[in-house]
Parts: sequence; structure tokens; C-alpha cells
Amino acid sequence: LGSSSILIVENKGNESEITVAVPVDQDISEIDGLNVLDIPEVRSAVVAPHYGSESTSLTWNIIENFVESKGMKSAGIYREVYLISKPNPSNLWITELQLLLIE
Repeated sequence: LGSSSILIVENKGNESEITVAVPVDQDISEIDGLNVLDIPEVRSAVVAPHYGSESTSLTWNIIENFVESKGMKSAGIYREVYLISKPNPSNLWITELQLLLIE
């Protein structure tokens, strides 16, 4: 995944739906072999930066513990927005983690 790419994981019971997205011009409505879609805007989320390596699990645990401690309800949708990633060295990577909430 490169800079500005997005990973979305939506928990659906015992299964998860995974989407990998990259921004494209608004004029593009079709690309052979790919689905072009609009990602819905986020109305409510807990957002935190993750710095460095590919493993985001510790940061996700911190976010989930925060949500639980505040009595918030997760929508079960996790987004990772890769702000700085490959080809940069992993110690420079910045990922924005977004846990969508039920309002």
C-alpha cells in the first residue's frame, strides 16, 4: 500500500469485509478489473496516529480500550489511512487509524 491508500475492515459477525482503496480523479467512473466507489464520510470516530512499523495492533488496542472506557459503541468498521508509507523507511511511516462509532 502506498501513500494515501486506505484499508477498511468491516466486521460482519464471524466474517470481515476488507476493502483497499486509493484516491482517483472524480472524473473516473470505471477502471477495467476494479470497482470504483465513494467511501462514505465518517460522522463519528475515534482517530489516532500510528508511527512506524507495519504492526498497528498495539495502537488499535489503545483505541478500543479508550472507546470502551468512555462507554462509546464501535460500528465495527476500522480504517487505516496510510499518510506516509513505502517507499519510505518504515521508521518514517505514519498511519491514521479510524474506529467508526455508532452515534
